[in-house]
Amino acid sequence: MVKIAVCGSGFLGSSIAGCLIFHGHDVVVYDINRLALEGFHDELRRTKLGMLERELISEKAFSGSYHLVPDLEAAVKDVDFVIEAVREDAGIKRAFFQRVSNACRPDTVLLSSSINLRLEDIFALTLNKERTLGLRFLHPVYFVQDVEVRYHEKTSGDTKEKVRSLIEVDLKKTLFIRFPGQEPLVLPQETIAAMEQARKIELQRLNSRRNPGPTNDANRTYCHGGSAWDGGGHDNSRAPQHPGHGASSSDVFHPPDAPVSMALPLRSLDTETCPICEMRPTMCVISPCLHQMCKDCAKSLINRGRPCPVKRCARFVDAYQSIGGP
Repeated sequence: MVKIAVCGSGFLGSSIAGCLIFHGHDVVVYDINRLALEGFHDELRRTKLGMLERELISEKAFSGSYHLVPDLEAAVKDVDFVIEAVREDAGIKRAFFQRVSNACRPDTVLLSSSINLRLEDIFALTLNKERTLGLRFLHPVYFVQDVEVRYHEKTSGDTKEKVRSLIEVDLKKTLFIRFPGQEPLVLPQETIAAMEQARKIELQRLNSRRNPGPTNDANRTYCHGGSAWDGGGHDNSRAPQHPGHGASSSDVFHPPDAPVSMALPLRSLDTETCPICEMRPTMCVISPCLHQMCKDCAKSLINRGRPCPVKRCARFVDAYQSIGGP
């Protein structure tokens, strides 16, 4: 269990803290406003009831713990991560991280939720800048799987790996790297709706595994000829399709009856980058929606039941076919 301080108990901070508690972490919640801090109890209860009504969580959700701490130094004293969710003002954030970096452990990772402020300005007075980066959760935090990350020149490889493990392993979300000059990641409403539906499907699958019926075709592996399509337990015919993508037979994926190479409009591997890790694909594979990606990245989408990130196509990756590559 990871110990995390979320500083700022407004709408964003409360959502982030609740998501971390949902996934079983020990969370310290801090706010300069004591009334806002004390309101976190009711906010978390309302969120849980709302998600239960929408069938997005089970009764046993929120397995972590939390503590409300009105003193900043005490809140960050012995945590593994500090997530800042304070007002979008460079001066406020800069002073905040200066204070926090003097009070926390030297190995505590410091994360800013800023959407557009320069990280160099935010962390200008922070001690040990190599442990800092930008991390932005997208709303609704509980079931939107994308988390945007921004690095700066002093962010260390060890810090990047700690954050990757927190997001992809512990929270089972997907990191999207935002490079300098790129616009903030904004998801269209139809993609958010698809992710909400995916969460419901995932919960139904988990419930069906606990209470299996007489038949269950959700764990099949697609095979073609002598080679296997590595399936992840998702029946794509039931998964939500991106609006405008669900009608034509060429768009809907089915286990193939003919070699996949017959009609794949592949582009040169020299110019393709994996949409997950933003690198040239290694052990390159192709998804049912005809997008190239690394084999390990494809597996991560399958294991977590995530849609394809390319142009927010929202197609669920439940299988892949090897096509070569380095």
